[in-house]
Order: sequence, then C-alpha cells, then structure tokens
Amino acid sequence: MSVAVACFSIAMPAFLLPLGWALMRAPTKDVTVRGIRLAVICLVVIIFIGLFMSMGFAAGEFSEHRLLWLQAHLTLALLGWVGGLIVAVSWQVIPMF
Repeated sequence: MSVAVACFSIAMPAFLLPLGWALMRAPTKDVTVRGIRLAVICLVVIIFIGLFMSMGFAAGEFSEHRLLWLQAHLTLALLGWVGGLIVAVSWQVIPMF
C-alpha cells in the first residue's frame, strides 16, 4: 500500500498540473470552464482525502471515524467530481440538440 501511495502521489500532480495550466489559460471563461475548474478542485480534495485514508490503512493506524471519511470521500467524488463534470459539460452538449 505504501508503494501505491507513493506512485499515486507522483502520478496525480503529473495529471493535475497540465490540467490546471490549461484551465487557467483557457481563451474563454464561460460556465463550462468554471464548472470544470470547480470539479477539478473537488478532485484535488478527493485526492488528499484518499491519500490520507490510504496512508492510514497502510500503517494500520486509521482513526475510529474511518466510515465518516469514507462517506465524505465518496460523496464528494460522486457529487463534486463526477456530477460537476456532467453538469459543466452539459452546458455545451444539451444546446447542440
């Protein structure tokens, strides 16, 4: 688990830095770009929560509130990241129909 946490900690900045750079330099600042920015912010929070939980599981010292952390992680992932992306992209896709 420690090796997986280390690899994931290296891979996520390699994904998030170019993504953040592209979103900051986007030529338009419409609702789609703002929605995707908000979804990426949720993704960053999800990553930190996930890394915190996985380090706790790797060390065998996770707190007694592990179900609360898991619920927060899943809720933010589904509503913030996945839901945010669906809503942001739908601003572009639905008017096409």
